[in-house]
Amino acid sequence: MEWEEIKEQYANFDLKACKDEGISKGLENIQDLRVQRLFVALLTFLNPRQVAIVLFLYKQAREQGKGSLVYFRSNDLLESLGYSRAKDGSFTTRLR
Repeated sequence: MEWEEIKEQYANFDLKACKDEGISKGLENIQDLRVQRLFVALLTFLNPRQVAIVLFLYKQAREQGKGSLVYFRSNDLLESLGYSRAKDGSFTTRLR
């Protein structure tokens, strides 16, 4: 399986459906069964927090489209994981 094939099929990955309705719903538009199985294996092997982080990173990579390097702010990751900001708008040190 080539990296280009995975990237091509990833465009069909429905992140929102995966988070809201489950992994199989988010992967149903991926035609290549090998890629589907790869995503299922990764997402079922990891715990829910790790899955959320992997999905966040893939989303950032897709939006940035810059290859293998992904840049993000830790606050964006914390928000995507469902953490709340303190009264002053920051995240507590314990959360980071």
